[in-house]
Amino acid sequence: MMKNLVRDGADLEPARKAFESTKGDFAAKLTAALQERFAQMVAPELFIDVPEHPEKLGKAELEALLRPAAHGFLRSHPTKSELLDQAEQIRWRQENRPPWIPRIDRHDEPIPTPETGSSDAEARPERPLTVTALTELGDVTVLLPADPQRDSRE
Repeated sequence: MMKNLVRDGADLEPARKAFESTKGDFAAKLTAALQERFAQMVAPELFIDVPEHPEKLGKAELEALLRPAAHGFLRSHPTKSELLDQAEQIRWRQENRPPWIPRIDRHDEPIPTPETGSSDAEARPERPLTVTALTELGDVTVLLPADPQRDSRE
């Protein structure tokens, strides 16, 4: 994991700035630096406006809306039920995505990060990942968003 975080040519300046500008104890500073570094490494996620009642859309409209943001496998000719399941997965993923993960719209334009105090920014990660590669620090736990597809496989 450390090779991925600090590989040759990695720009660590934003992580350093996040560490130094964060108020609080060492854990808060390290968390800010790790989040900044992970944000550099993750691919931006496409966000779409999932309607409140997607079942009211026709199958063709639903497929055109969802296909660009579909996660996992979506058949060439999905049923409306499969499309509605995909709409629910996309809605859940967008509502639970941490605010530090970059977001883009359908036209590859960046979407602003949610403001502090918004329900998205307050969404709590649900899956702890313990980083043991930093022996001098001991175990460091990083919280990641829960993955509904991973949870359904377990």
